[in-house]
Amino acid sequence: MDFWKRVDAVVKEKGLSLSKLWKAARISPSTGNGWRVMDRYPDAQSLARLSKALDVSMEWLMGTDEADGLDGRPEAGEGGVFLSGRPGHVRQVVDDDDTVSVPVYAQKLSAGRGQMFNDEEDITGYIRVPRRMTSGVERQRLGAAEVKGDSMTGVQIYSGDLVIFALGAVDEGDGLYVVALGDSVLVKRVSFNPVEASVTIASENPKYAPITVASDDENVRICGKVLGWMHSNPM
Repeated sequence: MDFWKRVDAVVKEKGLSLSKLWKAARISPSTGNGWRVMDRYPDAQSLARLSKALDVSMEWLMGTDEADGLDGRPEAGEGGVFLSGRPGHVRQVVDDDDTVSVPVYAQKLSAGRGQMFNDEEDITGYIRVPRRMTSGVERQRLGAAEVKGDSMTGVQIYSGDLVIFALGAVDEGDGLYVVALGDSVLVKRVSFNPVEASVTIASENPKYAPITVASDDENVRICGKVLGWMHSNPM
């Protein structure tokens, strides 16, 4: 049974219509119907929403689960499997004992749109990182993005490296953070001054001067705490 036959079988069993399925999975009807006509897999995030809307596992929809047929399908959300890739080229990414799969966002950590890394459609793939790097952080809060520029070379973060961060995590102490500053998204060293109600954002390169802003400045948003980074080229 192929992918769309499985989808159609569950839709029929549950008494749904395709229009209701697209709405529940937050997929436009033209996009969903186009995938069916061309017999293409959805993108990874749409696939996850489809499996949730149908209440079946992504593995079963993909035909990779040992159980075959409707009677043996596992429930949605079981297992530690991510699916990544562009439409028509979906692949499985499975966590193991030593590593965790982290989504890589298209947003570069330099000049950008200032978004908060919460748009599933901007995930370009996944990268494996050591599990110890993400200790204590829920997997759904993990993210990675590419660094552009030389402002953090003092801590050996170079242009092209991938920074791994915990979305929404802000410690009381100072540290490296992903920061949205106006229309730019940056990786910087952030220092908090509760007495003066200010935040200092500094580079790790002496040619860039630090800036200090009020803690409630609407132009500054802390996207998440940096957990580590991975070099794009051997040192």
